[in-house]
Amino acid sequence: NEIIKDPADVRVNIAFCFPDTYEIGMSNVGMRILYGVMNEMPGVWCQRVFTPWADMEEAMRKHDLPLWALESRRPVKEFDMIAFTIGYEMCYTNILQVLDLAQIPMLSRDRTEEHPIVIGGGPCTYNPEPIADFFDIFYIVISAIICLVFIGRLEGVREGSIFAAVAVGNIIKVYNRIYGKITERDFEYV
Repeated sequence: NEIIKDPADVRVNIAFCFPDTYEIGMSNVGMRILYGVMNEMPGVWCQRVFTPWADMEEAMRKHDLPLWALESRRPVKEFDMIAFTIGYEMCYTNILQVLDLAQIPMLSRDRTEEHPIVIGGGPCTYNPEPIADFFDIFYIVISAIICLVFIGRLEGVREGSIFAAVAVGNIIKVYNRIYGKITERDFEYV
């Protein structure tokens, strides 16, 4: 049930994270649908990431191993973006754990163009403010169609800056705090 692609054919690498254990994340139908849809796109490789159990986390920290994707074992910090599906508030601390284990700065303001763009979507993004400092972009409404459009637009700007990537994100209700203050631009609609 995994999709493996030739890295030479991939232009956009997505670490798709369910911030809970594999056993819980794999039972999420939405994640399965989006995983399949994104991997149908030419040049896009969406790989799954889950929160490790406590014993694995301990071993990873002991040996300084970064969190990796399920399919390629590639470190998450090397992806173009990490997309979190946030289904319930109880996983907020797991998001921080994932970023820390992936060796990605937790706060958006501390990340550079060398880091993946951190995106949040799902039911808990209807009120993104409690976790806004940790994300670059939120999709308040997430669906397979939005993923296709956003990834298609991101593909052309990844070599540019993170700010260029955010600029193309105004596809549907997008909330971003990357500019450091809330303005009327924080909520954009198409």
